[in-house]
Amino acid sequence: SLFVSYALYSLPGAFLPVYDLDRGISPAFTGLILAAVPLCYIIICPIAGKLLDRFSSKGMLLLSTGLLVIVTFLCSFLELVQSNTLFVTLIIILRLCQGANGGIIDVIA
Repeated sequence: SLFVSYALYSLPGAFLPVYDLDRGISPAFTGLILAAVPLCYIIICPIAGKLLDRFSSKGMLLLSTGLLVIVTFLCSFLELVQSNTLFVTLIIILRLCQGANGGIIDVIA
């Protein structure tokens, strides 16, 4: 689970800049897309620590991993989006969700 979290965090860094340039998306937006995950990690980790005091770590790990899989699956459909503005908006939202779920997984692990 921790391996999957780190893989989803780091793999887009290798491929996304080239893909975004092919789509005509500026490097600034590419940086924003890549920065969404660490930003969310910073915000969610303290919150996840407090939630772990209240709820079962096993349940939160299963929920976070399941949501991480669903969000990553939804990312695979972004190629179908034609509008660059909609693409950037959706990928930032999905990357924030990946960061939130990854942050919870990191705190549990």
